[in-house]
Amino acid sequence: MTGRTGKRIETHSLSTRRNIEVISEIMRVEKPAKTLEIGLALGASALTITSAHRNLGPAGIRMHYAIDPFQDTVWDGCGELNVDLAGLSEYMKTLNKFSASALPQMIDEGLSFDFIYIDGSHLFEDVFVDIYFSARVMTKGGLMLLDDCSDAHVRKAIGFVQKNMAHTLQEIDLSPFQHRSRLDKIKHKIAKKLGRTQLRAFRSIGDPVRPWNAPLKPF
Repeated sequence: MTGRTGKRIETHSLSTRRNIEVISEIMRVEKPAKTLEIGLALGASALTITSAHRNLGPAGIRMHYAIDPFQDTVWDGCGELNVDLAGLSEYMKTLNKFSASALPQMIDEGLSFDFIYIDGSHLFEDVFVDIYFSARVMTKGGLMLLDDCSDAHVRKAIGFVQKNMAHTLQEIDLSPFQHRSRLDKIKHKIAKKLGRTQLRAFRSIGDPVRPWNAPLKPF
């Protein structure tokens, strides 16, 4: 894949076909008006989301935000370029900064999102920060989707959510958004038991703020 300056970019960071199918189905079923992704990279997920926005309504009312501090450097603008070439740029705003600073800025600006896709840094502290702040910019009933959940860092952050944020984020079954063969369903069940599920999703069900004296549950 070629970036804005002609730089050749390896495509190993493209979202998988199954991820794209799940995102597409979430957009079709949930019809979120405002969406956010952390980790634009080559833009496969952004293309899926902005394309769905165009099918669902006009830009402005429907908008996708993408956070990626490396979009102009490592990725040579590939994600933005692919969205531009598809004629979908009016449906996307890119923030070329780290999510640790972009998300608090969104809180200050009063932005909120119905669907958030987290696929940025996989370091525990970064995933935790992404989840923590994303929970604060999600509309009630909104959906948070996390990729690479079999990664030890991501899995640990999810463990914190399950034990200490269950009052605000409730894990949901993604099977309604997945079209699997019988064999794939069996493989998925085995992977889930082994803790190797790649995609996991959480529904916003309440205020993310905990009481000051809330206990820390082991995770």
